[in-house]
Amino acid sequence: MRLARIALLVTATGCAASTAARRDSSPTGPVPNLPEPLHLTIVYPDTADPIQAQDSSFLFGSVGRGRSDVVLSINGFPVHVAPNGSWLAWLPLPTHVPFKVEEEERSLTLRVYGVASDVNWMQYGGTDPYVTRMSYAQPAADEVTITLSLAGPVWGYRTRWGGRDLLLEIRRPPVIDPRRPVAGRTIVLDPGHPPLGAKGPAGLWEPVATLAVAQQAKTLLKQAGARVLLTRTDSTPVDLFPRTRFAEEHDADVLVSIHANALPDGVNPFVNNGTSVYYFHPRSAALVRNPWMPSALTEGLFMMIPEQEAMLLTPEGRMRYALGVVRGIEEFLREMAR
Repeated sequence: MRLARIALLVTATGCAASTAARRDSSPTGPVPNLPEPLHLTIVYPDTADPIQAQDSSFLFGSVGRGRSDVVLSINGFPVHVAPNGSWLAWLPLPTHVPFKVEEEERSLTLRVYGVASDVNWMQYGGTDPYVTRMSYAQPAADEVTITLSLAGPVWGYRTRWGGRDLLLEIRRPPVIDPRRPVAGRTIVLDPGHPPLGAKGPAGLWEPVATLAVAQQAKTLLKQAGARVLLTRTDSTPVDLFPRTRFAEEHDADVLVSIHANALPDGVNPFVNNGTSVYYFHPRSAALVRNPWMPSALTEGLFMMIPEQEAMLLTPEGRMRYALGVVRGIEEFLREMAR
Protein backbone atom coordinates (compact mmCIF):
# COMPACT_ATOMS: atom_id res chain seq x y z
CA MET A 1 0.00 0.00 0.00
CA ARG A 2 2.99 2.32 -0.08
CA LEU A 3 2.21 4.72 -2.91
CA ALA A 4 4.48 7.15 -4.68
CA ARG A 5 4.67 9.80 -7.34
CA ILE A 6 8.35 9.92 -8.09
CA ALA A 7 10.68 9.20 -10.96
CA LEU A 8 14.39 8.95 -10.23
CA LEU A 9 16.95 9.73 -12.90
CA VAL A 10 20.52 9.45 -11.69
CA THR A 11 23.37 10.31 -13.99
CA ALA A 12 26.89 9.84 -12.68
CA THR A 13 29.59 11.46 -14.77
CA GLY A 14 32.69 12.03 -12.60
CA CYS A 15 35.41 9.94 -14.14
CA ALA A 16 33.29 9.20 -17.20
CA ALA A 17 33.79 12.53 -18.97
CA SER A 18 36.43 12.66 -21.69
CA THR A 19 39.79 14.29 -20.97
CA ALA A 20 39.42 16.36 -24.12
CA ALA A 21 36.25 17.98 -22.89
CA ARG A 22 37.79 18.66 -19.53
CA ARG A 23 40.85 20.21 -21.09
CA ASP A 24 38.67 22.88 -22.67
CA SER A 25 36.90 23.83 -19.44
CA SER A 26 39.68 23.45 -16.87
CA PRO A 27 42.26 26.23 -16.51
CA THR A 28 44.57 23.92 -14.54
CA GLY A 29 45.11 21.35 -17.29
CA PRO A 30 43.63 17.92 -18.01
CA VAL A 31 41.92 15.96 -15.23
CA PRO A 32 43.21 12.40 -15.03
CA ASN A 33 40.70 9.71 -15.95
CA LEU A 34 40.93 7.35 -12.95
CA PRO A 35 39.00 4.05 -13.05
CA GLU A 36 37.83 4.32 -9.44
CA PRO A 37 34.63 2.57 -8.26
CA LEU A 38 31.48 4.65 -8.10
CA HIS A 39 29.37 4.36 -4.94
CA LEU A 40 25.94 5.98 -5.04
CA THR A 41 23.60 6.36 -2.07
CA ILE A 42 19.85 6.72 -2.59
CA VAL A 43 18.00 8.70 0.07
CA TYR A 44 14.28 8.03 0.19
CA PRO A 45 11.75 10.83 0.73
CA ASP A 46 10.42 11.50 4.20
CA THR A 47 7.57 9.22 5.27
CA ALA A 48 5.26 12.24 5.08
CA ASP A 49 5.98 12.63 1.34
CA PRO A 50 3.81 10.27 -0.75
CA ILE A 51 5.69 8.42 -3.48
CA GLN A 52 4.12 6.47 -6.32
CA ALA A 53 5.49 2.94 -6.25
CA GLN A 54 4.08 -0.45 -5.34
CA ASP A 55 7.11 -2.28 -3.99
CA SER A 56 10.24 -1.15 -5.81
CA SER A 57 12.07 1.64 -7.59
CA PHE A 58 13.94 1.46 -10.89
CA LEU A 59 16.94 3.75 -11.31
CA PHE A 60 18.85 4.31 -14.51
CA GLY A 61 21.73 6.44 -15.69
CA SER A 62 25.02 6.52 -17.50
CA VAL A 63 28.66 6.61 -16.45
CA GLY A 64 29.80 7.82 -19.85
CA ARG A 65 30.01 6.42 -23.36
CA GLY A 66 32.15 3.32 -23.67
CA ARG A 67 32.87 3.08 -19.95
CA SER A 68 31.74 -0.49 -19.24
CA ASP A 69 34.83 -1.00 -17.09
CA VAL A 70 33.44 1.19 -14.29
CA VAL A 71 32.55 -0.60 -11.05
CA LEU A 72 29.21 0.75 -9.79
CA SER A 73 27.23 0.08 -6.60
CA ILE A 74 24.05 1.63 -5.21
CA ASN A 75 23.33 1.45 -1.50
CA GLY A 76 26.04 -1.20 -1.31
CA PHE A 77 24.58 -3.45 -4.04
CA PRO A 78 26.60 -4.01 -7.25
CA VAL A 79 25.03 -2.74 -10.48
CA HIS A 80 25.87 -4.05 -13.95
CA VAL A 81 27.19 -1.42 -16.38
CA ALA A 82 26.48 -2.06 -20.07
CA PRO A 83 29.22 -1.71 -22.76
CA ASN A 84 27.91 1.73 -23.72
CA GLY A 85 28.19 2.95 -20.11
CA SER A 86 24.47 2.88 -19.26
CA TRP A 87 23.02 1.07 -16.27
CA LEU A 88 19.65 0.05 -14.88
CA ALA A 89 19.14 -0.85 -11.21
CA TRP A 90 16.20 -2.07 -9.13
CA LEU A 91 15.95 -1.16 -5.47
CA PRO A 92 13.27 -2.30 -3.03
CA LEU A 93 11.48 0.38 -1.05
CA PRO A 94 11.88 0.38 2.72
CA THR A 95 9.87 -2.62 3.91
CA HIS A 96 8.29 -1.72 7.23
CA VAL A 97 6.19 1.31 8.10
CA PRO A 98 4.97 2.42 11.54
CA PHE A 99 1.49 1.36 12.63
CA LYS A 100 -0.71 0.84 15.67
CA VAL A 101 -3.87 -1.10 16.52
CA GLU A 102 -6.76 0.66 18.25
CA GLU A 103 -9.21 -1.50 20.15
CA GLU A 104 -12.90 -0.94 20.81
CA GLU A 105 -15.32 -3.38 22.43
CA ARG A 106 -16.31 -5.01 19.12
CA SER A 107 -13.88 -3.63 16.56
CA LEU A 108 -10.21 -3.23 15.75
CA THR A 109 -8.69 -0.41 13.71
CA LEU A 110 -5.28 -0.82 12.09
CA ARG A 111 -3.73 2.63 11.59
CA VAL A 112 -0.75 2.70 9.21
CA TYR A 113 1.49 5.75 8.83
CA GLY A 114 3.57 7.00 5.91
CA VAL A 115 1.32 5.42 3.28
CA ALA A 116 -1.52 6.29 0.91
CA SER A 117 -4.52 4.16 0.02
CA ASP A 118 -4.54 1.97 -3.08
CA VAL A 119 -7.29 -0.44 -2.00
CA ASN A 120 -9.09 -1.93 -5.01
CA TRP A 121 -11.06 -4.63 -3.21
CA MET A 122 -11.47 -6.19 0.23
CA GLN A 123 -12.51 -9.75 1.05
CA TYR A 124 -13.69 -11.05 4.41
CA GLY A 125 -16.21 -13.35 6.00
CA GLY A 126 -16.88 -16.34 3.79
CA THR A 127 -17.39 -19.35 6.03
CA ASP A 128 -16.34 -17.39 9.14
CA PRO A 129 -18.91 -14.81 10.30
CA TYR A 130 -16.76 -13.40 13.14
CA VAL A 131 -15.63 -10.43 11.00
CA THR A 132 -18.88 -8.74 10.00
CA ARG A 133 -17.53 -5.72 8.13
CA MET A 134 -14.29 -4.19 6.87
CA SER A 135 -13.79 -0.58 5.86
CA TYR A 136 -10.87 1.66 5.06
CA ALA A 137 -10.27 5.39 5.12
CA GLN A 138 -7.57 7.95 4.33
CA PRO A 139 -7.85 10.41 7.26
CA ALA A 140 -4.62 12.16 6.24
CA ALA A 141 -2.38 12.26 3.18
CA ASP A 142 0.09 9.86 4.79
CA GLU A 143 -2.23 7.76 6.94
CA VAL A 144 -4.56 4.82 6.17
CA THR A 145 -6.97 3.07 8.52
CA ILE A 146 -8.58 -0.35 8.13
CA THR A 147 -11.41 -1.07 10.57
CA LEU A 148 -12.76 -4.57 11.26
CA SER A 149 -16.15 -4.87 12.93
CA LEU A 150 -16.62 -8.10 14.87
CA ALA A 151 -19.64 -10.21 15.78
CA GLY A 152 -18.45 -10.50 19.37
CA PRO A 153 -16.11 -8.84 21.84
CA VAL A 154 -12.42 -8.50 21.08
CA TRP A 155 -10.64 -11.41 22.78
CA GLY A 156 -7.15 -11.05 21.39
CA TYR A 157 -5.07 -10.04 18.40
CA ARG A 158 -1.46 -9.76 17.32
CA THR A 159 0.50 -8.24 14.48
CA ARG A 160 3.62 -9.38 12.68
CA TRP A 161 5.52 -8.75 9.50
CA GLY A 162 5.65 -11.57 6.96
CA GLY A 163 8.23 -10.28 4.50
CA ARG A 164 6.66 -7.09 3.16
CA ASP A 165 3.15 -8.01 4.36
CA LEU A 166 1.74 -6.68 7.63
CA LEU A 167 -0.44 -9.40 9.16
CA LEU A 168 -3.14 -8.77 11.75
CA GLU A 169 -4.37 -11.95 13.44
CA ILE A 170 -7.66 -11.83 15.33
CA ARG A 171 -8.47 -14.38 17.99
CA ARG A 172 -11.96 -15.82 18.28
CA PRO A 173 -13.45 -15.79 21.81
CA PRO A 174 -13.60 -19.26 23.37
CA VAL A 175 -16.87 -21.02 23.99
CA ILE A 176 -17.55 -20.59 27.72
CA ASP A 177 -20.04 -22.50 29.89
CA PRO A 178 -21.32 -19.96 32.46
CA ARG A 179 -21.93 -22.81 34.93
CA ARG A 180 -18.27 -23.92 34.73
CA PRO A 181 -16.51 -20.92 33.21
CA VAL A 182 -12.90 -22.10 33.58
CA ALA A 183 -13.53 -25.68 32.41
CA GLY A 184 -11.40 -26.40 29.37
CA ARG A 185 -9.71 -23.00 29.49
CA THR A 186 -5.93 -22.51 29.53
CA ILE A 187 -4.99 -20.18 32.37
CA VAL A 188 -1.43 -18.89 32.80
CA LEU A 189 -0.56 -17.59 36.27
CA ASP A 190 2.52 -15.43 36.63
CA PRO A 191 4.02 -15.28 40.14
CA GLY A 192 5.46 -11.75 40.17
CA HIS A 193 9.23 -11.32 40.34
CA PRO A 194 12.16 -12.07 40.60
CA PRO A 195 14.26 -10.26 39.58
CA LEU A 196 13.62 -7.62 42.23
CA GLY A 197 10.52 -7.72 44.42
CA ALA A 198 9.46 -5.98 47.61
CA LYS A 199 10.23 -7.05 51.18
CA GLY A 200 7.91 -6.74 54.16
CA PRO A 201 8.86 -5.47 57.62
CA ALA A 202 9.46 -9.04 58.85
CA GLY A 203 11.56 -9.91 55.79
CA LEU A 204 9.00 -11.74 53.61
CA TRP A 205 10.20 -11.50 50.01
CA GLU A 206 7.51 -10.81 47.42
CA PRO A 207 8.55 -13.58 44.94
CA VAL A 208 8.20 -16.17 47.72
CA ALA A 209 4.70 -14.96 48.62
CA THR A 210 3.46 -14.65 45.03
CA LEU A 211 4.65 -18.15 44.10
CA ALA A 212 2.83 -19.62 47.11
CA VAL A 213 -0.39 -17.79 46.16
CA ALA A 214 -0.07 -18.86 42.50
CA GLN A 215 0.40 -22.51 43.45
CA GLN A 216 -2.75 -22.46 45.55
CA ALA A 217 -4.70 -20.71 42.81
CA LYS A 218 -3.45 -23.34 40.35
CA THR A 219 -4.84 -26.10 42.56
CA LEU A 220 -8.23 -24.42 42.75
CA LEU A 221 -8.43 -23.77 39.01
CA LYS A 222 -7.44 -27.33 38.12
CA GLN A 223 -10.17 -28.63 40.41
CA ALA A 224 -12.61 -26.50 38.39
CA GLY A 225 -11.45 -28.08 35.11
CA ALA A 226 -8.89 -25.57 33.84
CA ARG A 227 -5.48 -26.27 32.33
CA VAL A 228 -3.12 -24.16 34.45
CA LEU A 229 0.50 -23.20 33.76
CA LEU A 230 2.92 -21.12 35.84
CA THR A 231 5.55 -18.86 34.29
CA ARG A 232 7.97 -19.94 37.03
CA THR A 233 8.01 -22.67 39.67
CA ASP A 234 11.01 -21.59 41.76
CA SER A 235 12.98 -18.44 42.62
CA THR A 236 15.01 -18.39 39.40
CA PRO A 237 14.70 -14.86 37.90
CA VAL A 238 12.54 -14.61 34.78
CA ASP A 239 12.47 -11.41 32.71
CA LEU A 240 9.22 -9.79 31.65
CA PHE A 241 9.13 -10.66 27.94
CA PRO A 242 9.69 -14.42 28.41
CA ARG A 243 6.67 -14.46 30.74
CA THR A 244 4.26 -13.00 28.19
CA ARG A 245 5.86 -15.05 25.40
CA PHE A 246 5.28 -18.20 27.49
CA ALA A 247 1.58 -17.34 27.78
CA GLU A 248 1.28 -16.63 24.05
CA GLU A 249 3.15 -19.79 23.02
CA HIS A 250 0.71 -21.85 25.10
CA ASP A 251 -2.32 -19.98 23.69
CA ALA A 252 -3.46 -18.92 27.12
CA ASP A 253 -7.09 -17.85 27.32
CA VAL A 254 -6.28 -15.64 30.32
CA LEU A 255 -3.04 -14.38 31.87
CA VAL A 256 -2.96 -13.18 35.50
CA SER A 257 0.19 -11.82 37.13
CA ILE A 258 0.15 -12.02 40.94
CA HIS A 259 1.95 -9.38 43.03
CA ALA A 260 2.05 -7.88 46.52
CA ASN A 261 2.40 -4.12 46.59
CA ALA A 262 4.83 -1.73 48.23
CA LEU A 263 5.50 2.00 48.10
CA PRO A 264 8.68 4.00 47.59
CA ASP A 265 10.35 5.86 50.44
CA GLY A 266 8.53 8.96 51.57
CA VAL A 267 4.99 7.73 50.82
CA ASN A 268 2.76 6.97 53.80
CA PRO A 269 1.53 3.36 53.35
CA PHE A 270 -1.18 3.79 55.98
CA VAL A 271 -2.86 6.38 53.74
CA ASN A 272 -2.01 4.92 50.33
CA ASN A 273 -2.85 1.21 50.33
CA GLY A 274 -5.45 -1.26 49.19
CA THR A 275 -6.03 -3.63 46.28
CA SER A 276 -5.07 -2.70 42.71
CA VAL A 277 -5.72 -4.43 39.40
CA TYR A 278 -4.06 -3.38 36.15
CA TYR A 279 -5.30 -4.51 32.76
CA PHE A 280 -4.32 -4.01 29.13
CA HIS A 281 -3.52 -0.45 28.20
CA PRO A 282 -0.64 1.00 26.14
CA ARG A 283 0.76 2.61 29.29
CA SER A 284 0.14 -0.37 31.56
CA ALA A 285 2.77 -2.63 33.08
CA ALA A 286 4.63 -4.81 30.59
CA LEU A 287 2.94 -8.01 31.79
CA VAL A 288 -0.48 -6.84 30.62
CA ARG A 289 0.44 -5.28 27.28
CA ASN A 290 0.32 -8.50 25.25
CA PRO A 291 -3.00 -8.24 23.36
CA TRP A 292 -3.19 -11.93 22.35
CA MET A 293 -5.18 -12.74 25.49
CA PRO A 294 -7.06 -10.88 28.25
CA SER A 295 -4.52 -10.18 30.98
CA ALA A 296 -4.44 -8.55 34.38
CA LEU A 297 -1.88 -7.77 37.05
CA THR A 298 -3.12 -7.98 40.63
CA GLU A 299 -1.66 -6.22 43.67
CA GLY A 300 -3.75 -8.06 46.26
CA LEU A 301 -2.41 -6.27 49.33
CA PHE A 302 0.43 -4.12 50.67
CA MET A 303 3.02 -6.45 52.12
CA MET A 304 4.90 -3.50 53.61
CA ILE A 305 2.05 -3.08 56.13
CA PRO A 306 2.79 -5.49 59.04
CA GLU A 307 -0.73 -6.90 59.32
CA GLN A 308 -0.95 -7.63 55.60
CA GLU A 309 2.52 -9.18 55.50
CA ALA A 310 1.49 -11.36 58.45
CA MET A 311 -1.53 -12.56 56.47
CA LEU A 312 0.70 -13.57 53.55
CA LEU A 313 2.89 -15.55 55.92
CA THR A 314 -0.01 -17.92 56.76
CA PRO A 315 -1.60 -20.62 54.56
CA GLU A 316 -5.01 -19.13 55.34
CA GLY A 317 -3.97 -15.67 54.14
CA ARG A 318 -2.45 -17.01 50.93
CA MET A 319 -5.61 -19.04 50.30
CA ARG A 320 -7.76 -15.91 50.65
CA TYR A 321 -5.65 -14.19 47.98
CA ALA A 322 -5.77 -17.27 45.72
CA LEU A 323 -9.56 -17.49 46.07
CA GLY A 324 -9.86 -13.86 45.07
CA VAL A 325 -7.81 -14.51 41.92
CA VAL A 326 -9.86 -17.57 40.96
CA ARG A 327 -13.22 -15.89 41.57
CA GLY A 328 -12.10 -12.89 39.57
CA ILE A 329 -11.21 -15.11 36.59
CA GLU A 330 -14.52 -16.98 36.85
CA GLU A 331 -16.58 -13.78 36.99
CA PHE A 332 -14.71 -12.31 34.03
CA LEU A 333 -15.34 -15.41 31.90
CA ARG A 334 -19.01 -15.49 32.88
CA GLU A 335 -19.36 -11.85 31.88
CA MET A 336 -17.70 -12.53 28.53
CA ALA A 337 -20.02 -15.49 27.92
CA ARG A 338 -23.14 -13.32 28.01
